[in-house]
Amino acid sequence: GLRGNDTDPYRCAIEVLYPPPYLRTFGNGTLLYITEEPGCFTPEAQR
Repeated sequence: GLRGNDTDPYRCAIEVLYPPPYLRTFGNGTLLYITEEPGCFTPEAQR
C-alpha cells in the first residue's frame, strides 16, 4: 500500500547491455500523488 509520504516524481532507468555499445537513459518521469484518506469505511461502523 502506498501512503501520502510516497508522493514524489518517479523515473525509470533504462540500460541496454547488449549489443554494444552500452546505453543508459532515463524516462521522462511521472508525478505520483497519493492522497491521504481519513480512514476506512466499514458498514458495521454505521449501525
